[in-house]
Amino acid sequence: MITLYELNTWLDTLEATIFDVKVSASNISRIVNPHNENERKVVSNGYFQQSKKTALFTCTIQLAKLFSPNKNEKRSFIKLFNRIESDYFGLCIQQQLINNNNNNNDEDRFCSKSDVIDNVAKHRNNVNTQSELIDRIIELRDKSFAHSDPKETTAKLTLAEIGYLVELAVSIYNDLYNGFFGITYMFHVNQSWTNAQIIRQLS
Repeated sequence: MITLYELNTWLDTLEATIFDVKVSASNISRIVNPHNENERKVVSNGYFQQSKKTALFTCTIQLAKLFSPNKNEKRSFIKLFNRIESDYFGLCIQQQLINNNNNNNDEDRFCSKSDVIDNVAKHRNNVNTQSELIDRIIELRDKSFAHSDPKETTAKLTLAEIGYLVELAVSIYNDLYNGFFGITYMFHVNQSWTNAQIIRQLS
């Protein structure tokens, strides 16, 4: 059985993980795309280059957590999909679906378990279309970061690839959260969370 408390805890963990990747990707982008010559000199400093590597590490680890099909991942989307499809919904979730049905002014709200399963099937297909990229992320996590392999030749992630998977994660998260509770999260990265202001001041 999956309870409302467990569902909320799961979604909270996914939200934090997605935000972590968004901040890290923003920091990488700011370092590799300086706005002028002074900024280029600043970001060439060893501190920022190491910061870029650390942010890439974070993106790789956290994206692997989000999309890995490994049963040992505690809070991945795939594991949540599996639980939604196979587990009985607790009474509080059932009541939430009834409330949605009784007060439904939004066609995107879930009113039955079949609504949830249909949404999961759509997103599972979207994830499956990125299986090669996700497999590469997991390989990078396992061989390059979790257990350093000097012979590892797997191509590092690009900003475009990170950005695509972040947007996929945001789409899945918001479809589920909005479907259950009628709320979406913007995942806006305030500059106080990034290196942008520091780079400007040092330039």
